[in-house]
Amino acid sequence: MSYVTTLLAASARVSLITAFSLAGLNSAMSAPQPEQPNIIVMMADDMGYGDLSTYGHPNIVTPNLDAMATEGIKLTSFYAGQAVCTPSRAALMTGRYAIRSGMQQVLMPDSDRGLPQSEFTMAEMLKSQGYQTAMVGKWHLGDKAGFLPVDHGFDQYFGLLYSNDMTDPWVTAELMGRESMSPLQMFRNDKPVGVIKDQSVLTTSYTEEAVANIGAFSDDKPFFLYMAWSMPHLPVAAPDFQKGKSAGGLYGDAVSTIDWSVGEVLNALEEKGVADNTIIVFFSDNGPWQNLPDRMVQGGVERWHVGSAGTLKGSKGTTYEGGSRVPAIIHWPDSKINGSVNSELISALDLFPTFATLSGATLPEDLTLDGADLSDFLKGNTPHSKDNYFYYFRGDVAEAVRDKKWKLRLSPFDEFSGEMASASDTRVQPELYNLKDDPSERFNVADSHPEIVDRLTKQLARFAEETQSQTFAGK
Repeated sequence: MSYVTTLLAASARVSLITAFSLAGLNSAMSAPQPEQPNIIVMMADDMGYGDLSTYGHPNIVTPNLDAMATEGIKLTSFYAGQAVCTPSRAALMTGRYAIRSGMQQVLMPDSDRGLPQSEFTMAEMLKSQGYQTAMVGKWHLGDKAGFLPVDHGFDQYFGLLYSNDMTDPWVTAELMGRESMSPLQMFRNDKPVGVIKDQSVLTTSYTEEAVANIGAFSDDKPFFLYMAWSMPHLPVAAPDFQKGKSAGGLYGDAVSTIDWSVGEVLNALEEKGVADNTIIVFFSDNGPWQNLPDRMVQGGVERWHVGSAGTLKGSKGTTYEGGSRVPAIIHWPDSKINGSVNSELISALDLFPTFATLSGATLPEDLTLDGADLSDFLKGNTPHSKDNYFYYFRGDVAEAVRDKKWKLRLSPFDEFSGEMASASDTRVQPELYNLKDDPSERFNVADSHPEIVDRLTKQLARFAEETQSQTFAGK
């Protein structure tokens, strides 16, 4: 029996009858309608904009994702909610910038914080519409009771509660704030069910669970599956059947394994007969971890075991494009714009309001969302013309803003030296980029467009004040 099978068998499944017996309020609020699509959100970890073959990688081949992009919608200007793990996932789950929920910093294991119960999550919203809800993979929004996936609308959960490097020897005791390291614990619902010693089983175990979930979902209700791989976040690993298959080395093998996993999920949907009524959104939580600390270069990890941002500048953690602009694909047979490549500004924040409309949900009147409803766009009824801005955060600092083709960046931080650009409190020099002509952010045109700099500086300041960010580089 494989380690994966042993781990999966270590705890009994929570039966669907039990998981959905708390139907009272939800069934009263709404009965599932035939037109409600099943929804799958797939999130890779630290995958760069240029890591898929459909996005131009010369050595990594990803046939399943390439086919999804060809059949569906390939997005070339899609943004994760923020350029690091926890904030990005909080933004996805809530449809709100992470600063609104207090999740703007990366959580460490045993933190006494997590996604607040006051937040209305995507899973809770879809569950209120009669959806069966399940999550597989990396959560990273709190690992204590009250903060777990099952506390935020998911009927069932299987995976790691934080990043796969948050154990000895990858994260030092100093960073963890304690003397000893906990092993990587796999959880089912709210209970640990096994320790991961060989990370090559992570993607395969997640895949087995996702396929099993799809097969077990009841046919008379729609379902929402959130699948969040731990890879290709460092330390990367791949199962034996994928090792050496990619010309991109070990990192390429990890990415290829994710592509295999996507194929297994697609096959499961076909076997269940629900592929035509399932919308799949694939993207990464942030850009590649290129500026990795020295502590990560150990145990077989090399500095080249990282992803590529393609033509984009910057990487994970930065407010340049490579930090939060990521590969993204929407696959939905019912969409009227399949077979297209779209370059308009779309973000993970848009998924919450889009799924609300597609599921028929009525949202609380006092709920502030930061995304746009893309449902009409996907149905081909209207062109996508997003009027709201996209804001780039470093922690709780709003450092940049995009408005259509224009991006203004105000940061005293040198992304590449890791140091403050100036020790003074004087205003930093603005960076203005025309992302339509210059997606690589090579040419600062601030001097040529002072009126745009002024307008976007004021807009950035207003948003920083609205969200009560404690620091604003432009002031």
